[in-house]
Amino acid sequence: ASSLKLPSLLRFIIKMLRIISIMSFISMTSAAILIPRGFAVAAVREVAATCADTQSPDICTPSTCKTMPSLGFDMCRKSCGWCDLSEPPCQNAADDGICDAYKAADQCSMKSVETNCAKSCGICTPAPPAPSKDCENIADDGTCDGYAAAELCSSGSVKANCQKSCNLC
Repeated sequence: ASSLKLPSLLRFIIKMLRIISIMSFISMTSAAILIPRGFAVAAVREVAATCADTQSPDICTPSTCKTMPSLGFDMCRKSCGWCDLSEPPCQNAADDGICDAYKAADQCSMKSVETNCAKSCGICTPAPPAPSKDCENIADDGTCDGYAAAELCSSGSVKANCQKSCNLC
């Protein structure tokens, strides 16, 4: 994060705020406008073989990978660092501590908790972290540095793919 220059850091923060604003709008609107998992599957599979994003960098952000893993998996595999995965990573869209508290309170049957706390509620099974011989990022260094700057290192997939940037080794 210290390698980012102040103007680029400010641009990054502004971009993150825009994405958060868009995601808040989407979550408040009808489910009919949500992009279903598997949307444009044939095109996505074809592009995934070369590990490229099918959406713009404004869409393929660390926030998208964290809060909408199915969208990130289908359209932003390279940016999310998920080229080698066969399915979206199992993670909570909300903070792990909050999700664990909802699970402890037996609230996983609530739709909003189920949607935002898939990992804690046991709706999906976490993929094992990829083994790493040395301290390095499996994903692109620039992508991992962005995740670290956005404080997304607590995410299981970021931990597995960005060990160097997240100071995990």
